[in-house]
Amino acid sequence: MINETDISDVLGAHLEAMTDVYPIMWENKDAEFPEPPYLIYELVRMPSIDRTLNGDGEIKRGYLQVSVVGKLNEWARPNERQGDLIAARFRKTTKLDVTGGKITIMRPPFVGQGYRDGALWRLPVQIHYQAS
Repeated sequence: MINETDISDVLGAHLEAMTDVYPIMWENKDAEFPEPPYLIYELVRMPSIDRTLNGDGEIKRGYLQVSVVGKLNEWARPNERQGDLIAARFRKTTKLDVTGGKITIMRPPFVGQGYRDGALWRLPVQIHYQAS
């Protein structure tokens, strides 16, 4: 059986191992926000599926959302470059070992529309996965 904590740890470690990665703000971890640019790591879990009759085929699903945070009213290109690097790191069919199985990136990562967030600029990157 694959644990949700292990999925989060493996995806986080894969992100953190990138070259030239911005500082990462982890979910629910008390820390001072650094001066932009930085990343916000959020794991969004979806209901598992299991198409077997005996319950042995659970597939855990969800997506990792990494928000690239930069200063407002500055050029968006550095954030977009960081988003492109993250997307390349988690390209479709990437497979990562996790205790009890593998995590597979199921579709090309989606670099979304940047938007204003108070005095900051955010660019979301969604990475859809399943683990089995």
